[in-house]
Amino acid sequence: MKLLPALLAMAALLSPSLLSAQTATFLDSFGSSGAGDGQFSSPYSVAVHRPTGNVYVADRNNDRVQRFSAAGVFQRKWGGFGLANGDTRSPAGIAINDATGRVYVSELGNNRVSIFDLDGTFVLKFGATGSGDGQFNGPRGIAINPSNGELYVADFNNNSVQRFDALGGFLSRWDTTGAGDGQFSIPVSVVRSPVTGDIFVSEVGNDRVQRFDANGTFEAKWGSAAPGLQQIANPHGAAADDFGNIYVADSANNLIKRFDPDGNLQLLFGVPGTGPGQFNAPFGIAVGANGLVYIVDLDNHRVQRWQITEPRPTVTITGKTRITTSRARYPLRGTATNATEVSVKVGRKAYQNTEGVANWKFKAALKEGTNVVKIQSTGPGGTSAVTRVKIIRKLARN
Repeated sequence: MKLLPALLAMAALLSPSLLSAQTATFLDSFGSSGAGDGQFSSPYSVAVHRPTGNVYVADRNNDRVQRFSAAGVFQRKWGGFGLANGDTRSPAGIAINDATGRVYVSELGNNRVSIFDLDGTFVLKFGATGSGDGQFNGPRGIAINPSNGELYVADFNNNSVQRFDALGGFLSRWDTTGAGDGQFSIPVSVVRSPVTGDIFVSEVGNDRVQRFDANGTFEAKWGSAAPGLQQIANPHGAAADDFGNIYVADSANNLIKRFDPDGNLQLLFGVPGTGPGQFNAPFGIAVGANGLVYIVDLDNHRVQRWQITEPRPTVTITGKTRITTSRARYPLRGTATNATEVSVKVGRKAYQNTEGVANWKFKAALKEGTNVVKIQSTGPGGTSAVTRVKIIRKLARN
């Protein structure tokens, strides 16, 4: 059931601080229906290799992976329908380890994961059909821990998430079926936060996203099948940005929603259709550099590029901007908006992670004479705002 008009009507009634802080702008799309180079037949997922900006797409019904430039220019393809090394029968999930240059592809048709280099040369494979440890029945989304190469694979028909080492050695699994906390019903996407290392799993059967720690301990959940802004109807794709925010493809409503790590809605965009910036079953999502987001538009047989623009941060100091004191450490406080961090620099000495962000406070260590204190707030898009205060320290004379 598609509830877009009701969702957008509700969004219009919300406080601007919730949904207008970030903006999403459609840039362009690439691909069309077919089997030729650069064409797609029901593409499922997309991944970005950050060092080069190249884009990799799992082209499911064409049984192949295609690589494009960051602008969507076709470069190469590989795979095929079969069981041999290098075949990719019904590829569904794709992920890239930027540190090693390995491309991981989950295959629905072969119930395995195949590993390639960046040019499509086969490296190895793991998995088999079944429900035991290291076996699959419909592997979909893949997440990677770049620090140790560990993999998380969403196995949707087994209602499980399995964890492997970088070479496909089985490590552990979370596989309780149901609708309770930590249970699964058709998990399709698994995402690792680059900030905290937490794991986020989207479930089609429960219309929700769950958050776990790296070892599978349940932490939080959000989403609902009921109408409203928290609805996530058939969430087939998900991705994390550099700040731990989670993009989710609300496929049944042809929407993309972005949440903070606690499930608070930040941004939604998309309308149903076949035109520019319109969706017909959005599936896979990948976040590139500088706010670029790539979205697989499955039934339109294309990939769309969107630009996410973050709000500029602000920072202010409470009180005077020129201070005279005899104190060796002087307390400063103020406010910041749209910031993920507030840092303070006294002369050449920098201090990070001051207490609080929205309402920060700090004690400046002062030398005798004039001290220039620089307070900088940094926003989620890397933009910053700066303010300064002069503190003159006069020592008491006998």
